Amino acid sequence: MPYMDGFEFVSSILADGTVPIFPIIFLSSRDDAEDRAQVLGIPCVKKPITADRLLAVVAGALEKAAERQAVSPSPRAASPRAPGR
Repeated sequence: MPYMDGFEFVSSILADGTVPIFPIIFLSSRDDAEDRAQVLGIPCVKKPITADRLLAVVAGALEKAAERQAVSPSPRAASPRAPGR
């Protein structure tokens, strides 16, 4: 990404304190990726990756998202932001 990396992007999404309605998973070859993702509470998969590992991480992220949705429906899901806000 030309202006920020993925970690900066996710930090900006999470900055307002709400949880996005979609799960986020980092896929990276950076040596520090797992540490940076852990700070944000986001799963990280380091390259090279196997299909089984990716499927397991995606399944886990979807399960956690479903649990969050069941406990506390996201206000973003119920009322998306109007353009320009």
